[in-house]
Amino acid sequence: MKSLKANEILKNKFWIIEDADSKTKVGTLSKDNDNRYMYSCDTGSYFYDNKNQVEKNLNMFGLSNYQGLWVSFIKGLIFGAIIMWFVSCNEQVVVKKAPTTETKTTSELQSDYSIGVKGNCGMCKSTIEKAVKGLDFVENAEWGIKTKILDVEFIDSVNFDLEALNSAINQSGYETMNTTADQTAYDALPMCCKYDRNMVVYGSKSD
Repeated sequence: MKSLKANEILKNKFWIIEDADSKTKVGTLSKDNDNRYMYSCDTGSYFYDNKNQVEKNLNMFGLSNYQGLWVSFIKGLIFGAIIMWFVSCNEQVVVKKAPTTETKTTSELQSDYSIGVKGNCGMCKSTIEKAVKGLDFVENAEWGIKTKILDVEFIDSVNFDLEALNSAINQSGYETMNTTADQTAYDALPMCCKYDRNMVVYGSKSD
């Protein structure tokens, strides 16, 4: 095995690397402004972050240039194998999401009258239902965000007043296909509730 020796040419900047026995030049070592070392020889150029790495790789352990190159090559293979193993493991990990089932809720409301009411969101739903439930002849009311249909259950169908129902809807800022919302009430709605007034909704149906 060869033993190498570094002969300093420029103080702490440049060295000529020689075979300690034959005194023949085998390479050069230089240090840049970032304190990184570059060793150049007939097999190529190699970079090191500090002096300890240089000493470890350049025959301070009796390795020849050729052997040092093979050590570096084997280290690269090992490092590459670790990276490939890590990547392949990540690719094999399959994250199974829990199946999502869309639960369809069926209203238990016994609808006596249904009518389409324009609206957008949960706040619309709350406002519409509150307005209609305030009528004397209404037992319960439910408006569907997706269907836009208002289902009304009467206390007594004899007292049903369609005009009063439409008025309650309109005064709350909402409207049907045949009625128009109070403009002031509509203007006061939150932005998310400002529905498209050209929206087409279900007409009406009574059982």
